Amino acid sequence: MAYMDQTPAKDSEGQKITNDVLLKTIKATQFQLDATEVIKVVAAVAWAIFVVVRFGRHSETLAYYQLASMILFGIAGAVMGRHKLNKLNGALLGFVFEPVGLVMAVYLKDRTRIPCPHCFESMKEAARVCPFCHKEA
Repeated sequence: MAYMDQTPAKDSEGQKITNDVLLKTIKATQFQLDATEVIKVVAAVAWAIFVVVRFGRHSETLAYYQLASMILFGIAGAVMGRHKLNKLNGALLGFVFEPVGLVMAVYLKDRTRIPCPHCFESMKEAARVCPFCHKEA
């Protein structure tokens, strides 16, 4: 039988981590799809089919290059959106709008930040004390 440490988990400051903080962290990292995101994915796939078929009429090689370009820009958009918990939106912007979509992905809403209840400045969701007004959140 494996040994399990029975001491409570502590953060970098040595304070106990509560179950609420752990659940909040787990929920923030989970990938969830709602109806609007499914619609976005379906629309992006329809757009890809339309573009590739359109380019395929002129040249099959051009259609393959276009599809590869869309996939690469989609991956780059997902990487850019990852830090803001907006992977899917970043990927779709890169996939559909290609280089312009990457610029748009830079300006995606940051889902890792919330407004402070006292001064309304943007702060990390896991922060206990606001870095601006220094009040407990």
